[in-house]
Amino acid sequence: MLARKLSARGVRVALVGLEPDALKDVSARLHSDSEHWYADVTDHEAMARVAGEVRERFGRVDIVVANAGVATGGPFAESDPESWRRVIEVNLIGSAVTARAFLPLLTESRGYLLQIASLAAITPRR
Repeated sequence: MLARKLSARGVRVALVGLEPDALKDVSARLHSDSEHWYADVTDHEAMARVAGEVRERFGRVDIVVANAGVATGGPFAESDPESWRRVIEVNLIGSAVTARAFLPLLTESRGYLLQIASLAAITPRR
């Protein structure tokens, strides 16, 4: 949704994630110039590579939105420790890795990093 809204305003969009088919589909539906990259946001080397490739593809980087996230359901006491660890890795560490990878480009452009920790505040309750 955010990519579509930014695209509608003429923003060139770089999508990054672990679902290549979904990324390709979203990229194809955008109204502005866009591209997608397959990468795990928790992987420092992969995200550094992506940041370099985004710069090569688009030049200037003005906005980075770090909104990759996963969730598990149920009571914490009953949660699977590995699932919980993955939530922390993606939602917290992945955001920091994304910021670290793109910070030099954002500093150069005097751009912005938007970190979205949760969509719970804006998602309608069911």
